[in-house]
Parts: sequence; C-alpha cells; structure tokens
Amino acid sequence: MLAEIYGMDIFCIGTELMKTTGPEHEQAWRYIIQQIKQVYKGPLVYAANWWLEYEQIRFWDELDYLGLNCYAPLSDKDNVTYKELKKGAERYIPTIARVARDFNKPVLFTEIGFTSTAHNWKEPHKSDRRATPYFEDQVRCYRAIFETFWEQDWFYGFYWWKWPTYMEDGGLNSTGITPAGKPAAKVIQEWYSKTSPEKNGQF
Repeated sequence: MLAEIYGMDIFCIGTELMKTTGPEHEQAWRYIIQQIKQVYKGPLVYAANWWLEYEQIRFWDELDYLGLNCYAPLSDKDNVTYKELKKGAERYIPTIARVARDFNKPVLFTEIGFTSTAHNWKEPHKSDRRATPYFEDQVRCYRAIFETFWEQDWFYGFYWWKWPTYMEDGGLNSTGITPAGKPAAKVIQEWYSKTSPEKNGQF
C-alpha cells in the first residue's frame, strides 16, 4: 500500500525465502502476487539467492523482473589475473540466461557486491572487520562484473550492496561491502554514466 501511495518505481515482494519458494509452494506465491497486484500497480520483482533458489522458482512469469542476489565466487584461488576474474563471472551466464529465456523476463541483480579486502572474489559477502582495508580487488571485481553482464540482452540493472542511508558508513578505513567513499564508487559512476545498451526487445 505504501509503495502505491508514494509511487515507488518497483516493489520487491520477498528476499531469499529459500525454504518457501520451491515448486510445492508455487500456488501460494501466485496467490500472494495476485493480492499484491490488487493494491500496487507498478512493476514487481522477487530477490532470489544465487545458490539454487533462482533456478527453482516457478512463479517468475507473474513478475516483471527476475531478481538475483548474486554473491557467487569468481575464483577459489588466492591470486588471480583480471582475465581469470572475468572468466569466473562468465561461468554464471548460461544459468542466468536460461532462466531469463525460459520465462522471457529481464534480470535485475537485486544485490551484488564485494568487500574491500584482499582476495574478496573467493567469498564476496564475507565481512572481516579485523582485516586490512584493500581496495584494488574490490575495484577489479566491480569492473569484471560490469564488463561481463552489461551487454547481455537480458540484463536490466545492478543494485550494489550496500549503499548506506547514513553518510558516515564506508570510506577508506572500511573493509565492509559498501562502495561508499571508496575507489569502487568511481567504477559505478563510470559505468552508470554510459548510455544504456540497446536491448533487442524480446524482454
């Protein structure tokens, strides 16, 4: 109701509710979505965990976007080249694309990010406040993700996790996952300043 009253651009109906989104609960979710549509008239998305949940959902056709919370590792090695990081990201394209084409829906990365620590590609979401801040690997991972997914015809956007609502979060003393006040924020600015890639219209 609040989303409708305030004209929100998009409404996320749930996030990583993995134990409830399997085929056995499909009809329950369809009922919930229909109830939501009676109140909110804008586009809908569900934010699925990248590990298995994204593939198991059968009610995607009721939504406007496929939402993917993606903290998938890009490599399990301690030292990698940029080419290897990109290859690590590219290995997820077939699965993401298959589901997008099965349901003929565009994909929003409803969460994606990397901590500002060394070797963050191994466990992108893992936070360690005792670690030493290290920004080069965060920048490399951001660039690898942008270059891998930006031109895909099913790709419709990133929500980088997480941009704070309070400005004191982040900065050059932070090892957390936010890009705020860090070199990675300039990567976002660079790519979001580009003209959006042309889509072929199938979505």
